Amino acid sequence: MEQHHYLILNHREKITFLFSFFVLLSSCGVKQTQNLLSSGNYDQTIDNAISNLNINKDKKSKQEYVYLLDEAKFKGSDYLSVFTKNETNMIIPVRLQNDLLDFCTLGLNDKWTVYLSNKQKGIGYDYGMAIHFR
Repeated sequence: MEQHHYLILNHREKITFLFSFFVLLSSCGVKQTQNLLSSGNYDQTIDNAISNLNINKDKKSKQEYVYLLDEAKFKGSDYLSVFTKNETNMIIPVRLQNDLLDFCTLGLNDKWTVYLSNKQKGIGYDYGMAIHFR
């Protein structure tokens, strides 16, 4: 009877060890991704986080990778402020002028560049662009 008890205890120890190993392994993935982000390697941070999200689809610890993705995208992007101005010296109906000056940035943004026609608080702009209609 004692031998049977020993086997159950040994089985529990194995389960505990395996569980601890997987927790340690998943935390290493987060730490490695954090280190990539800290070093400014935003492309690799995003690739690493996406890979870990795909591997750990059923785990609850995915939120950390989502935060790291967002932070890498924000820190790695260049923000460009776009300003438009009518200098045609022509009388244009207000509605038409507003439509012409409404600079739509859809389709301009790429992986690392964000164009914004309306300045937003909390964003440090890297570049500015002025478009003058003459």
